Amino acid sequence: MTDSSPPAAEPAEETGPSTARRRALKATAAAFFCLGIWALSPIYPDEIAYRQQFGRIIPDHGVIYGLYEMCPSNIKTVPLVLEPVAWLLGQTMSILSPLEMRILSFAAVLAVVFMAVRQAASNRNPAAGYLVLASFVGVAGAGLIFVRYEFALELQLLSCLVAAARLTSRRTGVAGDLGVAIGLLLAAALSVWSHVQGLLFLPLTAYLLARLAVRRFGSVGLLAAAVPFVLFVPPAMKLHHSVCTEHPEIEAFWRSLAFDGSDLGARNLAVALANTARSYVGSFVYAPLFPIRFLPGVDAPSGPITVMNLFITVVVVLLAGLVLYLLTMASIRCGKSIRFRSRDTTFPERFEKNQPVVIAALITLPVAILFVYDAQHAFYRNFYLNHLTSVAACLILASVSGPLALRFTKGASVLVGIVVGASLIFNAFLFVRPLANGYEGPSLSVLRRWPQVSRDTAKLARVCKMDLGRGRIIVDDLTQAGVYSRPMTIPLTYLHLQANLVGMSAHDAAIEMKANYAILRCPDFDVLGVAPQGRTGDVCCYTFG
Repeated sequence: MTDSSPPAAEPAEETGPSTARRRALKATAAAFFCLGIWALSPIYPDEIAYRQQFGRIIPDHGVIYGLYEMCPSNIKTVPLVLEPVAWLLGQTMSILSPLEMRILSFAAVLAVVFMAVRQAASNRNPAAGYLVLASFVGVAGAGLIFVRYEFALELQLLSCLVAAARLTSRRTGVAGDLGVAIGLLLAAALSVWSHVQGLLFLPLTAYLLARLAVRRFGSVGLLAAAVPFVLFVPPAMKLHHSVCTEHPEIEAFWRSLAFDGSDLGARNLAVALANTARSYVGSFVYAPLFPIRFLPGVDAPSGPITVMNLFITVVVVLLAGLVLYLLTMASIRCGKSIRFRSRDTTFPERFEKNQPVVIAALITLPVAILFVYDAQHAFYRNFYLNHLTSVAACLILASVSGPLALRFTKGASVLVGIVVGASLIFNAFLFVRPLANGYEGPSLSVLRRWPQVSRDTAKLARVCKMDLGRGRIIVDDLTQAGVYSRPMTIPLTYLHLQANLVGMSAHDAAIEMKANYAILRCPDFDVLGVAPQGRTGDVCCYTFG
């Protein structure tokens, strides 16, 4: 399947720059419709949490309060090396509403599809490019537009694909190489700033930086591979190491969110992985009840939905199986390349030869780690794992040829195309109407009028005699937009969670956090356990003390 000689029985496909661009544009157009169908899907709570945790650096003057304000021991400052991306993200989120931020997420996913297909279409097996459309199988597209922590990971992947394209194009201009290298470092910094999982993609960033340096400086350029690790690993480990000496119950909760295999034997570990695999596959299919109602449920499965779910499962399992295959094949091919290298080839040529295989392996290895790490089997992370696997599959299969490889790739591409096309039709019939009618889900409909929130907040400040400049304001997913420029806001969702974890009322937790004010949708005051003191429209206010 990995024979590098072109097959005699198969006519060669066009792989010129214009053909590659056309293929990439076609795939991107298909991806546009697959994502566009979810344009009105409700705001997911983690999108607001991401803004609260890492988008408020400017109003909080560089202090990271996090989401667990009952843990003062966990307060941190922005590491110096990450200040530029922290400031950039903060400025962007202060200007754009949650809905407008989704445009950036939408564009990032489309750009990844375009770059992946263009890379594949320029290689020996161009049909493999269409495998990236497996990213949108079933309801996966609904999670890919979320602006949560994986958004930064998508930008990091995009920067790596741009760098790979630069290396493939043979362009060697200093300005271009420098721009790509800066893009790699900025994207890696943003990813590491947003979540510790960004560290898993540093090897890919390091490899591409080294490739850029080696072709200009020879083997000395290998030193560039150390740059991302030296710059980002120490601050990331400190930034994402969470402690809560005040409340051990909260620390125990954090530990429960990640996989802990220390007490598992081989048998229990196998059972745990099997349950994870079952949950992974179940994330993509149509169901009567989706996790925390992020989508409206589908009525009792009919014949067509049952059949559709079966085909979705086949595609997801096919892609997941490719992860294991890709890792094995990458190891074998790279091992052969090192062991039987030709004396006639230069070091940069040997370093370049296995680029598609190395990139695919450096994408799929983090996928395998995240698959095991996520003890909660979160559907949104499963969607991204499938997306990353689809990108890796398209890149590595595009680099192989031979009759068997071509037939397998074409068959898989046809299957993916049929299932993704059918998913688009099902999604249009099942979800567009309820989403257009303002389905709120676990948070808010995107049809909310965000500018009105700021006006209501200004009125409430007068009604409840609030000095918003003092900060420490309890907010919900809606009202956070009205006080986004004010210091230290306290998300009601996480206040309630912390109160439950430590065994106290939400009101007592607010007192412990030294909250000054609460600005919430009026029904949310039931959670806080106090009667609002003023009201404007659907938003109410309360002044503590």
